[in-house]
Amino acid sequence: MKVLSMRRAQALALAAVLAALGMAGKASAQTVAVLAAESVDPPAGEATEAVVSGLMDRLFDSGLIATSERTRQVERADWRLEPRSLGDAREGSVDYLACVYVAYAPSALRPGLPRPLGLELRLYRVADGGLAAEASLPPFAGLDETEEGLSRLLRALGGEAAEALMNALRQGRPGGSGGV
Repeated sequence: MKVLSMRRAQALALAAVLAALGMAGKASAQTVAVLAAESVDPPAGEATEAVVSGLMDRLFDSGLIATSERTRQVERADWRLEPRSLGDAREGSVDYLACVYVAYAPSALRPGLPRPLGLELRLYRVADGGLAAEASLPPFAGLDETEEGLSRLLRALGGEAAEALMNALRQGRPGGSGGV
C-alpha cells in the first residue's frame, strides 16, 4: 500500500512540473553538437577528450544543451565539415555544430605526452549549413608537462573555446536579443 502511495505521489509531482512548464510556454534551449578532431601525429590519447569535456561543461553551465561524438584524427588540411554531419544534426534537432580542431606536437620534456599547439573552432548553423563564426586560440604558455597538468590545461582550453563560441552566438543573433 505504501509503495502505491509513493508512486502516486511521484506521478502527481511529475504532472505538476509538466503542467507548470506548459503554462510557462514552450520549454526549449539551444543545442550544440561538438565534433572534435585532433592532429594525427603525435598520438594525443585522451587529451582532446579533456578539451571536449571542458567545452561541454561550460556550455551546459550557460544553459545550452551539448552533445558530442567520438574524436577523429585527421590531417589539418582535411579538417572540414562533412555534409553527413549536418544531416545527422538536423535529424537530431541540433541548432549548431561546433567543430573543434586541436593540433599537438611531441613534448620535449615528457616523451609520449602530447604538447598542445593551439585550437581552432568553427561554428556552423545547422539550419542552412552556414558558417556562423571562426576562432583560433593561440599556443599555450607555461605548460605543466604532467598528465594532470595537461588535463587541467586542456579542460580550461575547452572552457575558453566555449566562451568564444557563446560570444559568436550572442553576436550572431538578430537584434542582439536573447541570451545564450
